[in-house]
Amino acid sequence: MRRSGNSNQEDGETVDDRGAWGNLDIEEYGPVFIQDRTQFFTTSKAIDYFEDLVATLREQHHAVRISGSSLRLKYETTLPAEGEEAKEAIPVKVDI
Repeated sequence: MRRSGNSNQEDGETVDDRGAWGNLDIEEYGPVFIQDRTQFFTTSKAIDYFEDLVATLREQHHAVRISGSSLRLKYETTLPAEGEEAKEAIPVKVDI
């Protein structure tokens, strides 16, 4: 995981990600109708969703970059066409 901001973590030292993420800003849900931006509503707490999303992406071996100021992350993925090899990495941004 790559995190923006200052990190003084020693090798082998564990980090309480959820505790650190709990202090980040959360975007307000609202009427945003911009092409190529998907928005959805959930009754889960934002921190719970974010924690599950990060865990899933890590299990899938994605290099996740987490913002140091808000519940926001970036990673790259590939979307191969049917029957073809994946060619190019596509950046994905998620704002919570």
